[in-house]
Amino acid sequence: MASDNEAVFSFLKQRASFVRTYPGVEAFVVWGAAADALARIHARRLGTSFSPNGKCFAAALVDLTRGGSVDLSTVSVPLLRTKLRHLANEPNADAATVALARAFAHGPGRGQIWSMREDLASASAVRATLVGTPQQRLLDRFRYSDVLYREYRCAFVHSLDGGSSTSSGMGDPREAVAPAYMNYGYLDGDPSDPRGPQSKPPVKITFGQPLLAKLLDEMLAREEQECRAAGYEVPRYATHDDD
Repeated sequence: MASDNEAVFSFLKQRASFVRTYPGVEAFVVWGAAADALARIHARRLGTSFSPNGKCFAAALVDLTRGGSVDLSTVSVPLLRTKLRHLANEPNADAATVALARAFAHGPGRGQIWSMREDLASASAVRATLVGTPQQRLLDRFRYSDVLYREYRCAFVHSLDGGSSTSSGMGDPREAVAPAYMNYGYLDGDPSDPRGPQSKPPVKITFGQPLLAKLLDEMLAREEQECRAAGYEVPRYATHDDD
């Protein structure tokens, strides 16, 4: 492997070490930036477009963690359910969307917590229900990879906080190996949100810092291995947009 490649991946490994060990919001910011840089290196090697950035980022997450700890092509059913409910409540909602919202209306009961296991078990039924409908696009929008782009990469890099559908987590050891969910309840009359509690997500998702670090390690190892196998030299300014 060319010496430039060694420098690139050494730098990114330093960023991954920071994500693993730093106890603060900066670790999430660095994760988003490092994962985005890897996604662009991956896209440049494959000759695919950086644009739109979210598509580039999500594709790299799925490709570079394939066979790893978490299948990032998995659809988050609770977040999908919330979106369908919001769409169905819009004044101009069509009958098909209302019917889909009803089909997904039954979430975890009181005291029950959804998990990745339920997401995986529901995958075939969810796809069969949405494919061929006007809301089929939501299958991509609510894949874990795409949730990570919006709710972690963009949210932390741009606002130093997670997205509205994320939870900071409870420190449960299970958050280190898989995305976790938490149920939320809201009181009426919150003056900060005149839309009321129905506008807020009843279930939020957490990708814990140890899990994000593991995903970044998997991405780094796979991209470095594939560059070496292909004899690919990462060009200078590989992550910059082409003018």
